[in-house]
Amino acid sequence: MNIVKEIKKANAKEKSLNTNSWYARKVARPISIVITKPFLWMHPNTITLIMILIGLLAMPFFALGTYKSIIIGALILQLHYILDHVDGNVARLTNKKSKRGLYLDYISNITINPFTLIFLSIGVFRATGNINYLYYGFSSGFFLLALEPARLYRFFIFYENKIVKKDNLPIWKTNFIVVLNKNLNDWIFNFPGIMNLILIFALFNATKYLVVFYGLTLPLLFLARIIYEFVEWKRKDLDKVN
Repeated sequence: MNIVKEIKKANAKEKSLNTNSWYARKVARPISIVITKPFLWMHPNTITLIMILIGLLAMPFFALGTYKSIIIGALILQLHYILDHVDGNVARLTNKKSKRGLYLDYISNITINPFTLIFLSIGVFRATGNINYLYYGFSSGFFLLALEPARLYRFFIFYENKIVKKDNLPIWKTNFIVVLNKNLNDWIFNFPGIMNLILIFALFNATKYLVVFYGLTLPLLFLARIIYEFVEWKRKDLDKVN
């Protein structure tokens, strides 16, 4: 059996994969398909736990704050992200998809992602002695974490009340907003965007600027999300499903 072809066939049936970021579709997933075979004997959830542990392994390297250690930490995150696709490949190929697996993936997002910014700021503080970088780092980590429930509670409320949301904006405006929001998240304000920017800035020894950028912009992004999710609802048509 050609494992690569079988994985591609199984992934093709998963329509949600088409909405992943460009980096996930064109870089991480193709690499993950090639390296999946040695993991087929494992349960997908076991792979997820290994992926989380590898992500956590990057944190001490970020905290060291040296040029080489931050690059090593950024490369470990790349491996972490690729394994995030391997568990899905195995789950789909072996028909072991589960809600528990989805939950573990979410646990990875709400731990590794904010920890990355916090530990990166610790490293920059150690390298520069400037405590302000700690403030920026903890600010960015907290608000990156806070963005998740701000977004997901909307879906929880809709699900509990069996609500279907109808957007009364013109279709071109709706599409523009969706595309803009997706690209900002994919390339700048979410993983893998944050992960890739850390590697790029680390190579140029400029991670301190990235720490400041996220420390200032993520609180604003959180505020914008709150305004959109709760105030903007008044301008939507909410119809209950019978």
